[in-house]
Amino acid sequence: MKRNLLINFSIGDKCIDSLEGEIFLKSLDKFDSFEKAVFVNQVSDRNIQKLSKHFNIIIHNDETMFTSYMALYQWLSQNSSKYDYVLHSDLRDVVIQEDPFVFFQENPEINMFYSLEGMQIKENECNLFWENITRTILNTHNWPYQSEQVINGGIFGGKIDA
Repeated sequence: MKRNLLINFSIGDKCIDSLEGEIFLKSLDKFDSFEKAVFVNQVSDRNIQKLSKHFNIIIHNDETMFTSYMALYQWLSQNSSKYDYVLHSDLRDVVIQEDPFVFFQENPEINMFYSLEGMQIKENECNLFWENITRTILNTHNWPYQSEQVINGGIFGGKIDA
């Protein structure tokens, strides 16, 4: 039987040690209806132990923030037969209040779910910073898009085969 999967990245210890990280980890504990996986890079042994109390799967890697999504894609491609739905979530500033996969399963006609932040990129200094970084590292699709809506790159999910 296929399961559902919540997946995160942690590069370093900062998010894990933060109050926001602690709140997120505690919010995971009430759910055993889906698997939880985390990619880790440069995370201390102490925090690996901490994460192992909240996650079923810990994936050690050497990815950076810029290559982490490719690692996620590759890992999911290799493990796609195990899961129906996947949710990627930030490891901080998120609280899982209800099983998110219930919503996914109630809307099977939708392949992917994204969260909007209710603003244009140009309305926020942090988002402008990331827009500039992204445009400078892309070989194609690198035109300015400051007037577009902000899609939260940390929270998205859907069908594994989408």
